[in-house]
Amino acid sequence: VDEGKKRWPIAGVYEDGWASIAAQCCTIGNEGVDPESCRRTKDGITTSTDQCVAGLSVDGRIEELTYGQAKAKCTDAGLAMCRQSCAFKGCAYNKHPVYTSIPCPSSPPPSPPSSDLPSIPTGGVLVYRGDSEESVGCLMPDVDEGKKRWPIAGVYEDGWASIAAQCC
Repeated sequence: VDEGKKRWPIAGVYEDGWASIAAQCCTIGNEGVDPESCRRTKDGITTSTDQCVAGLSVDGRIEELTYGQAKAKCTDAGLAMCRQSCAFKGCAYNKHPVYTSIPCPSSPPPSPPSSDLPSIPTGGVLVYRGDSEESVGCLMPDVDEGKKRWPIAGVYEDGWASIAAQCC
């Protein structure tokens, strides 16, 4: 249902109320238990545009990724989607919502995947603010699959922030 979502509404942060959802990854096995497992860059060290999972956020602009694209970037780097916030771990993603692998509180019925990329899990996944474990919303399968940005009013010029990838 949400497989194509790349942006999310976050009032009061970005001008138009929408923010691009950032991707962050964590080391496998430590996705939700160790803040040191967070990787907003492919190597976990640098913040160069080439190494940031969704590119370095400049004026709120990052590469817009769907959940499936973010998960594939984590997997390709030998990492996993995080079950935690990776606040203050680089790439200027703190003002972006971020993808997680945390299931949403309630689960809709399963839907068939719409592409070759990994799908949003059946119960959906939470998107966190980049600077905390505050949930800004939930991405749902077959609704948000293409979503790459999240609405966050008052922070970026167009009010949308790309969702950054962080892999664990």
